[in-house]
Amino acid sequence: MKQEMMLGGPAIRLNKENEISLELRTTLMDPNWGYDRKLDGTRMVAVKKRDQPVILFGRGSRKDGEGRKQTIYNEQFPEIVQALEDLNMESFKMDGELVIYKSDGFEDFNLIQKRTTRVHDIQAVADEHPAVFMVFDAMEISGIMIDEEPLHYRRHLIEQTLKNKGSDFIEVLTLYTKTEEKRSLVEMCIKNNLEGVMVKDMQARYKVGRAKAWIKAKRTFTEDVFPLSYTPGTGRREQWFGALKCYYWKNGEPVYATNVGGGMDDADLTFFKNLLKDVTPTDSPEAIFAFLKSKDKLITIEIEHYGIQKSGRRHPNMLRIRNDKDAEDCDGESR
Repeated sequence: MKQEMMLGGPAIRLNKENEISLELRTTLMDPNWGYDRKLDGTRMVAVKKRDQPVILFGRGSRKDGEGRKQTIYNEQFPEIVQALEDLNMESFKMDGELVIYKSDGFEDFNLIQKRTTRVHDIQAVADEHPAVFMVFDAMEISGIMIDEEPLHYRRHLIEQTLKNKGSDFIEVLTLYTKTEEKRSLVEMCIKNNLEGVMVKDMQARYKVGRAKAWIKAKRTFTEDVFPLSYTPGTGRREQWFGALKCYYWKNGEPVYATNVGGGMDDADLTFFKNLLKDVTPTDSPEAIFAFLKSKDKLITIEIEHYGIQKSGRRHPNMLRIRNDKDAEDCDGESR
């Protein structure tokens, strides 16, 4: 597996010997930066106003006063809503991640995604695959506004408030500040191919939206695939295509891997448009493969992604064209 973590834009890397890079080591050694695990779930904000029911917000179709889009998920997660009501707090506004844990103790992203869109047999699914609300921050707790307080104070108050509530559906995500604890967390994420860690400024106030005081350190993978077709382009890409439909080779035939639309400039878009201009997208992958091979137009590309899910690779981007590798050697293995 590729030993790499990413912080926001630039890459922060761990090499094969798990030596932590200088960029990450700066925060690792500083107690003013805390680490918690980036969970593989769906971010939610739980809101309770005085004398009003709990509302569980996510991102979606409803606009709030700031123009941001949100969706209410009370119906999809009744066990979480009931657990929040059972806290018996006058009011709160807590930020966290909804997750469903597998038997190995890690999260199942596909299950949580399915539950967010579930419309039938909701209670039965909730009983079979209960979710947990992992709280990692708050703007208000027990009627006290704390959004202007530093993170270390907010986390302390959250832990003190929730520690005796005894809910199976609400937990406080552990925030590590000691160097060895943070190092162990990073190495555990690498070893188990987890999402990564969040690096947080312990002195920062709460900020809605993207916060510079929060830095994502994510695991990435690379993989070799070959494009056989494409999706139609819209907007700026109407003259080219939307994404390349990419495959790998298994048991003598092409197997779908993922759609790749990122990591290409105008020259790349033009190159692939010309490469695949004679392809009929509705033809079978086997037929397209044979056609491209006969025209000597099979191309292998290296992509980067954040892990594999049932619908394909997560957030894939093209890194480069690999003229040194044949399509039949693309085995579907991530590095």
